Amino acid sequence: MPHATVPPWLALALLQAALPMLLLGWLLAMPPGGRLSWLAQAAGTGALLLWLGVAGLWTVPPWWAVGVYAALGLWAGDEARRAWSGRRPPPGVLPSLQWPLDGGTFLVVNGGSDIRLNAHLETQDASVPRFARWRGNGHAVDLVALDRWGLRASGLQPADLAAYRIQGWPVRAPCAGRVLIAQDGLPDMVPPRHDVPDRLAGNHVLMACGELHVLLAHFRQGSVQVRAGQHVRAGDGLAEVGNSGGSDEPHLHVHAQRPGPPGMPLGGEPVPVRFEGRYLVRGQRISVPARTGPAAEESTPLKEKVPASRTE
Repeated sequence: MPHATVPPWLALALLQAALPMLLLGWLLAMPPGGRLSWLAQAAGTGALLLWLGVAGLWTVPPWWAVGVYAALGLWAGDEARRAWSGRRPPPGVLPSLQWPLDGGTFLVVNGGSDIRLNAHLETQDASVPRFARWRGNGHAVDLVALDRWGLRASGLQPADLAAYRIQGWPVRAPCAGRVLIAQDGLPDMVPPRHDVPDRLAGNHVLMACGELHVLLAHFRQGSVQVRAGQHVRAGDGLAEVGNSGGSDEPHLHVHAQRPGPPGMPLGGEPVPVRFEGRYLVRGQRISVPARTGPAAEESTPLKEKVPASRTE
């Protein structure tokens, strides 16, 4: 039986086209958590691309692909550097909130000080009039829960909300204060559908905690346990995680802001915060022990499931 051989053109295509694109994609999509890690990743990618440029047989792809790779490499490296910089909290002393979810393992989906890590920073673009109503979102954090295998759901994007680990998860007040808005009654959307733009926050609670307003959003329909004007303690139950409003899938949205202008309660100046003293960044996995009481007066210590670089 004859042995199968790989055609030379296919071998060249894999080595000189697929491999460089995989390396550049790795540099762009999975930025490391520290300066030394970024330098090592960028240097390793650059060294391999340099070797291919010098020693490669540039017939498939053609010779000009070397210049394309070099340009893409510079761009991807700069994007990774900026994403790494977004792991640092903004300057100054940041307010600290209590962790809002009962014990479990959670993934930070959006968080950080750069738009490459936190899509909510898009709302800071003053040239887009519709963003004014949601300006307080700027430093928001989005959280999902993970199972023992590190999965957030059974499947890639199941239509069944019960397939998402965080659906129905109890949400607690992250600070003591007064409830300003308690919205309930909006439907949970079937992923990936959104509700109409005017109902972006879905079922939500807006609290006044000292000088800050704190929003927790996308609650499950019928789960909100508080009412406007009610005073709550840190750790009191508020609602359950759902998929109402402008949400791709079940998750908890939390942000802090200054009071919004008249008619735009979520349009205040965004305020970056820490949770239990930690600044949350996309990709962090946080392990939280179960609470021992309905309204814990002391902070619950957060532990990263897989250590990431310190941002403090």
